[in-house]
Amino acid sequence: DHDDSDATVKIPYEPTGNDLVDQEHCVDLREPSEKGTQARAYDVNTYLGGPIIKDKLWFFTSYQFNQNLSSNYLVKLPRNFTGHYGMGKLTWQVTPQHKLTTQLQADPTSIRRTRQSRFVPVEAERQQLQYGYFAQVKHEWFVRNDLLVEAQLARKTTNIDTGPLADEDGTVDYD
Repeated sequence: DHDDSDATVKIPYEPTGNDLVDQEHCVDLREPSEKGTQARAYDVNTYLGGPIIKDKLWFFTSYQFNQNLSSNYLVKLPRNFTGHYGMGKLTWQVTPQHKLTTQLQADPTSIRRTRQSRFVPVEAERQQLQYGYFAQVKHEWFVRNDLLVEAQLARKTTNIDTGPLADEDGTVDYD
């Protein structure tokens, strides 16, 4: 009689040191009935701001990195959502009655393997690249304590491109 309840399955695997890459190449030994959608998310936020010239000129900047890896059952590689969100703002108090503000925001994002179907070959899997930006210049005139006149010029753009993961020559970047 043989009891193999303490048997260990060892699979050769050399970690790359990058947790995101390791997640994409790891081996899952769970039974199919235990498997489901798996996900991992990373979210990093930073900001910096303050006066450049006391009571005259201020700045503010921020950056956010967001990545979400999620896999459906029996799909080899995960859906990879990676977004970068940045903002910069400069405020100048020209006189006590006049203030100028300029601001820029951008949000480039890539989504790889969006379909997550085990029936779609990797080469045909869809990727989506999207980005947008917002630029603004604003003037505020404090005519008197109870009257503010504000003028602004702004532009906002959003773009979404979708297509297969494979390049025109059929090669796939597995990132």
